[in-house]
Amino acid sequence: MFVRVRDRDVFVVDVGVGDLPVVLHSGWIGTWEDWLPQIEALSRVTRVIAYDHRGTGRTVATPDEITHDGLVRDLFDLLDVTGIRRCVVGGFSSGASVVTDAITARPDRFAGVLLMCPVFPDPDPNFLSLLDSDLDGTIELFLDLCFPEAAHRDVSSTRRWARSVLHQSSAENAVQLMLALQAAHAMDQYAPVALPTAIVMGSDDPMSNENHLAAWTRLFPDARVTTIPRAGHIVAFTAPDAVNRAFLDLVNGTDMAEPLT
Repeated sequence: MFVRVRDRDVFVVDVGVGDLPVVLHSGWIGTWEDWLPQIEALSRVTRVIAYDHRGTGRTVATPDEITHDGLVRDLFDLLDVTGIRRCVVGGFSSGASVVTDAITARPDRFAGVLLMCPVFPDPDPNFLSLLDSDLDGTIELFLDLCFPEAAHRDVSSTRRWARSVLHQSSAENAVQLMLALQAAHAMDQYAPVALPTAIVMGSDDPMSNENHLAAWTRLFPDARVTTIPRAGHIVAFTAPDAVNRAFLDLVNGTDMAEPLT
């Protein structure tokens, strides 16, 4: 459904019932669909909200409306509009930077954190130039990075799905979203966050892996880390059971949560 959030209609999936909602933010030009397996699992036991952030999927925005501060503000506005005082918040990929800004701004609004293959994007002029000149080709290069599993198993169906999701954004919005996400504070500028946290990553993910883990665990010192062997960036679909177990365990142990099974 569409929910009016300040000055725009935001496409929102809102399913399940529970005292402690889970609110999920996707990465770059991903949509709510990035979380489909997790929505299915979590919504059996609690309320789950996922949405297309501005400039992605069905949530319309012009490039000049896409800023990092705007993405963070949208998250808080969505909480207010949907009547959520406190939630567990999830961030996938570069969406983790939006979630981190929100948590540090208003830690009282959050009871826990779910991070799936978290990334703080680094400025890459070559990638931005490729995006601007050849969206299709750049998306294929990006998908190559996302699916290292292709070297040892068939992930063609999941790759086709991911391609269809990414192509819902225009080249202009893809460039601006990357710029906006790169505008996040550097990770070492944040103070540590004392919240129950689950971090899930693939061992073979070139964008979020063990090399980045020290920075994430400094930022979230209470994090429980799950590393999925031989997995890449789209663990939501290539290893859903492992991701769901980690996230259900976190929500189960969080204040205000009903017991989960």
